[in-house]
Amino acid sequence: MTEGWNRSIDVLLVFTGLFSAVLTTFIIQSYQLMVPDAGDTTNALLLELIALQTNNLTLASSVSIPQTTPRQIHVVNGVWFSALACSLSTALISMLAKQWLQSYLPNMSGSPRHRARQRQERFMHLQAWHVPEIINALPLLLHVALLLFFAGLLVLLWSADLAITLSTWVIVALAYIFYIASIAIPLFYPNCPYKHAVTDHLRVWLFQDSRASPVLSMRSFKNRSEKGALYDARFCNSTSQDIIDATALAWLFSESTDQQVISVALQAIAGLPRDFSALNVLRDAGALQLIEQGFQNCFHKDTTIGLHWHLVDAEKAALFCRAWIKLIRGTGEQWPFAIIEPLWLLQNLDLSRHPDVAAIASCAVALSSFDSHISQWELLGYLSRSASGEIILSQTTQCCLIDSLIECFVRWEMPLAVIEDTISRAVPVLLQVLHLTEELPNSHHC
Repeated sequence: MTEGWNRSIDVLLVFTGLFSAVLTTFIIQSYQLMVPDAGDTTNALLLELIALQTNNLTLASSVSIPQTTPRQIHVVNGVWFSALACSLSTALISMLAKQWLQSYLPNMSGSPRHRARQRQERFMHLQAWHVPEIINALPLLLHVALLLFFAGLLVLLWSADLAITLSTWVIVALAYIFYIASIAIPLFYPNCPYKHAVTDHLRVWLFQDSRASPVLSMRSFKNRSEKGALYDARFCNSTSQDIIDATALAWLFSESTDQQVISVALQAIAGLPRDFSALNVLRDAGALQLIEQGFQNCFHKDTTIGLHWHLVDAEKAALFCRAWIKLIRGTGEQWPFAIIEPLWLLQNLDLSRHPDVAAIASCAVALSSFDSHISQWELLGYLSRSASGEIILSQTTQCCLIDSLIECFVRWEMPLAVIEDTISRAVPVLLQVLHLTEELPNSHHC
């Protein structure tokens, strides 16, 4: 991103220098026409003096001292000086922008997490303070300078020669018709190769609703975050670390074209802390749908005879399940029916080989079955067998089981007898689990 901006600014600076030099040459000549010439005044006075001495009244009456400069010259100089101001302003802002970009990429040290957060925080402030918009607007300022230069040229030639004026006007008009068309056409034809920085901003301003234009059928993460963000990086002295982590992950799976990078970013959601407070940023960025698709890619769908799913990567599928469980917390979202069969396949894995994977899959099933107490009892069964030593579950999996069980308790609409029966089953198991984990250093997370 910064490399592309630096290249664009370098081109702008070169063109600005050449244009300013050419424009200055024109201004030097035109400005002299606006200031009264002492030589012309002297010649007029000499002619008048000769006429008086020779008593040639006809010659004396025909001689006049120039008093004012034609209005046309004033207009030309005003337009060209404005064009020079726009050109030099472009150069000034371009130099400032290069300094901003240089400070955006300092040498950082520390852990990968620290460097990632530093990079993401700088990126968020870069967006919040509209640095991309400023850099993208620099060519527009130079285009305005060119337009003013052409306008002054036409005014200067208007009374000199009509043919030259008309030919120049036609060339300028065709050039700017093409310029405006190159900006407008991509608004309605998204596959048009004409690309301009201002087009993206016009598309957002003109088509606020994605359904209003086929161009906005898929909205980028940047536009979503601008509309749905609950913070403004410009007015936060220290942006929440959770928001930084969430936007960094969202940036990865929204902007990257590498499927492996996208998959890793989605799986990383499974490792977010239990008290993570910025899950809404990930949901708004479309993480839930991508996770469901990534989970489906962990299986091979055989359609030769009927429809059979074959597990390809159990550990990766479990990470997608955990990420899905974190994102749907408190939303009431249910597992998609189209991929419920691979979820059941994951749930029925051999407990002696994949106990954590099967338990995580059971959590996803339970959270999608609030109207059935059987799936919730299965969670208690996993906790009970883990407490008795029948199977070995990681502490993370046990926390996920307990969290899922609590989520189900909150959302249950079961008969009172079933709820009481479940509580009577749950209390001894939970007490046994807590007794076994109270000596662990991270037991407070449960």
